[in-house]
Amino acid sequence: MNAVKCFPCDGAGSNREPTAAERANCRPYLREELATVAPDAVLTTSKHATASVFAMDDRSVDGFLDLVLDPVETGVGRVVPLLHPSYQAVWLARLDHTRESYLAELRAVLETAGTGD
Repeated sequence: MNAVKCFPCDGAGSNREPTAAERANCRPYLREELATVAPDAVLTTSKHATASVFAMDDRSVDGFLDLVLDPVETGVGRVVPLLHPSYQAVWLARLDHTRESYLAELRAVLETAGTGD
């Protein structure tokens, strides 16, 4: 699932961050998808995805990096904020993780949350 159902182009053919209005316009579709799928946990991969899901519960994202890998119970279910894969190389070291330790902690979080296999 994507928080934004369009490709927000920067005008030069590349991605750009979705605006608050674009996220709000797509939120009903995201809400419907979550209700249909009914996941054990929602793994949000970026600050924007986390903000979109939190907005459905009238929450905001302050200090996104402090939320990474920390499950949050919301009105739409358990949310586990994650780093976006394209930015992991930048942020893993700042979070005192290697890729391996990050994935190990993610596995532990999912197992503790009852969603691991």
